[in-house]
Amino acid sequence: MQVDSSTNISDSSNAAGLQAQIQNLTDLYNRVTALRCIPPHLLRSPSQPSPLSPAQNDIRSHFTQLHQVADTIRSSPVQQALKCAQSSFESDPTELTTNPRRENRKRRRPPTPESPQPYVNVEPTRPPLFPPLDSAASPLSLHDLHDYVLQFNCSHKSRLHIWHHTPPPSTSSTKPRILRLITPDVLTAYVTFDTKSESDPALVVETVSTFGSREKKAPHSQSNFAVFRQVSQQISKMLHSEPDAPLQSVIDLLNSYEALFVDPCHLCTRVLTVEGHVPPVVRVWSEIDGVGKWKPKHVSCK
Repeated sequence: MQVDSSTNISDSSNAAGLQAQIQNLTDLYNRVTALRCIPPHLLRSPSQPSPLSPAQNDIRSHFTQLHQVADTIRSSPVQQALKCAQSSFESDPTELTTNPRRENRKRRRPPTPESPQPYVNVEPTRPPLFPPLDSAASPLSLHDLHDYVLQFNCSHKSRLHIWHHTPPPSTSSTKPRILRLITPDVLTAYVTFDTKSESDPALVVETVSTFGSREKKAPHSQSNFAVFRQVSQQISKMLHSEPDAPLQSVIDLLNSYEALFVDPCHLCTRVLTVEGHVPPVVRVWSEIDGVGKWKPKHVSCK
């Protein structure tokens, strides 16, 4: 019982000493805060100085306050309180604010519907350049190419062929690398393709070259007509933006040019441009209510 009573007395004395140190630091903070208005008074010169002017009396009183605060800081109780505060901060610096006064937290009202909303920079989503494959379809491989060509020729007016050199060079590979699409009386397109990688057998398109239906050109040359050169350029831009476009989607794009000189631009509703007299060589894929189609557009129409 004697040990418990002595422990209680020790705890009470420690609490009283800590409370006295907190009170000394609080009083010192209030006095230092009150000194913030003194420097402007010290720098202000009196308009008519005199030995007994009120301004000089104020300056003397301000210096007196400064000396009193300095004596208070140098006093033993305040120095002991500062040392204890420093040691407490070094042992546990959490939950320490520079302002001992209660923080004035204002309740924020929710914004009204009429108030302007903050600007949020949302990047527009770019529509796909090529139509996506059906859920049941998969990217073509060399093994599936022959069956795809037969199926395409049975369901379209255009004709798709696996193209080879005539006669084939002795050093060339036996694997097909070029497809030729012939749209009667419109164009002939050569599609150069290859496998995506050694581990992925999917076929991807490398280049597309279009020519007039009666032109006799090599697959890697250019057409003599500006309209077919522009078609090749537009398809090359699309392939540059989506290099992994499936081969079926590129063939579907080429097949949409079967009415190149008939379909009007979906923006200006004209077949030929006013300047240059060029048909709509751009194709834009659009889906409405799950139904997609290619829309023709002039290069100059925005």
